[in-house]
Amino acid sequence: MRNSFFVQLYTVYLGSLLLVLVAMMGFESGVFYFVFGGILVSGSVYFYVKYKQVDTFVSGFNRCITDCGRSDFTGYVSLSHLRECDALAKSFNLMSVQLGENFDRLLKAFHEKEAILSNMADGVITVDLYEKVITINRAARVYFSKSDDESLEGMLVNEVIRNTKIQGLIRESLTHHSVVSGEFCITYPEKRWLNSHITPLYSDEGAFVGSVIVLHDITNAKTLNEMRRE
Repeated sequence: MRNSFFVQLYTVYLGSLLLVLVAMMGFESGVFYFVFGGILVSGSVYFYVKYKQVDTFVSGFNRCITDCGRSDFTGYVSLSHLRECDALAKSFNLMSVQLGENFDRLLKAFHEKEAILSNMADGVITVDLYEKVITINRAARVYFSKSDDESLEGMLVNEVIRNTKIQGLIRESLTHHSVVSGEFCITYPEKRWLNSHITPLYSDEGAFVGSVIVLHDITNAKTLNEMRRE
């Protein structure tokens, strides 16, 4: 059975006090000092051992917390002979396992969504309430001549899409929390007509958090219509 750290300290304190009282009553001064000195030495050794146990436990605990902060949930806090530390270690290890499982599940879902977005023919961009890019897929990067290496997340959408028509549509959707559609033309890196469909984006709790912009290339359709008119 693992003993409580505080119970152990209290037991040592009472035992030491009892020995001192017995020594004072029944021993000569020389024997008293010898017994008292022995009590002090043994007590010091005992407290040093307990200190090292607690210090080792705390160091390991801090190391595991640091690893969790780096998304590494494989760390394991060693169990202790002290009951309080042992209970804390068991609780933390259980929490770490659960966090690791949830993190792996979320990471898998994120990669699946990223794969779906990356392979979509249409461009997809999500923006937050402040018109900053949250996500942008590969098709949208191609439309606006942005390489996969460029970090666009967090940038203002106006810095990514240099077109006043789509900028106004995005702003309208964010302002009124409404569905907005419209066509616009870009000329760089090549002339391209895009049809935009912008819808409000809500959190699981129902709070409005931004908008989703879906961009469909209608250049071929526009070209055919112009040819028919001619």
